[in-house]
Amino acid sequence: MPRIIEAENRRKLEVKEEKLEVISLYPNPNGIGKLWLTGFENDEEITMSIYNIQGIIISHGVISEEQIDISELKSGTYFIEIYGRGKTMHRDKLIIQ
Repeated sequence: MPRIIEAENRRKLEVKEEKLEVISLYPNPNGIGKLWLTGFENDEEITMSIYNIQGIIISHGVISEEQIDISELKSGTYFIEIYGRGKTMHRDKLIIQ
């Protein structure tokens, strides 16, 4: 019988067609282990969170460069949120091949 594990850091995630800021993440779908960002200033404090399909945070950190190392993510569908300026700046589905 499968084990069910409850997690405290779950959230309901949805991706709307409307983008919150002019931030681009590419390539997506991704199979190269690096994700590039454009549309923000390097002197801004920008953070990101990556969630699995169940809404559990699997990665969180400060973005200090225009690229994020996602090489440890297994193939699948994830959600990514970019935070800065006191709000969510970008939210998108991330597909790892």
